[in-house]
Amino acid sequence: MIKGAMGIIVVCGAVGLVTISTDATAQVPTAAPQQAPEDYKAIGIPFGGFRLMPTVNVKETYNSNIYADDVNEKEDYITTISPELRLNSNFSNHALNLNAGLDQNYYADNTSEDYLDYHFGGDGRLDVTATRNLRRA
Repeated sequence: MIKGAMGIIVVCGAVGLVTISTDATAQVPTAAPQQAPEDYKAIGIPFGGFRLMPTVNVKETYNSNIYADDVNEKEDYITTISPELRLNSNFSNHALNLNAGLDQNYYADNTSEDYLDYHFGGDGRLDVTATRNLRRA
């Protein structure tokens, strides 16, 4: 048996079991993590004359009939992980915005149905005069 200030480690080689036990003075958080307020606006990461805005979304979906088949219905849970990067210019004149992202879909039971979607795009604005500009998406 090995004792330390933070805990006791017991290794049972025959079973391959590792148990870690900490002492009673360890602090346990009592409050749930807080969410950002509704009016929160991310500021992004400065990147030269641009601002990089990374995001990641995770979604879990249940589908009771993944093949939309009346005869052979198969249900599954689908996890979608969607990272995205947006690069927005912060020029005093003109504008250039680029974006790219993925939607990786993982099926819990029907893994042969896993798939990856992607998208990319951009838009811009050319300021001809102080009151006139050209836009393109």
